[in-house]
Amino acid sequence: MATLMQQRVAANLPLGTGAAALQMVSQASFEMVAVRQRFIEAHRALVDVRTEIGLGQFYGYGDTAECPPNEGALRVGADFDTPFHLAAVA
Repeated sequence: MATLMQQRVAANLPLGTGAAALQMVSQASFEMVAVRQRFIEAHRALVDVRTEIGLGQFYGYGDTAECPPNEGALRVGADFDTPFHLAAVA
């Protein structure tokens, strides 16, 4: 959006030039944020589904604990100070 406005000024074009495209990009950005929120809500709803199908005693990362780090190599069990549990994610 900033590039569109900067280039309009650099080309000495009227203020209304590209206004429709700017509005579309702005609306699309807003909708992307709304879609992200829907994915978050769906993830929360899947926690309830997991309980409904009898997997309530299991949990997935991010529901009750922080997610493990995703950089670097995976650690083997001996590298952990505390025991770990397998998790079934619905």
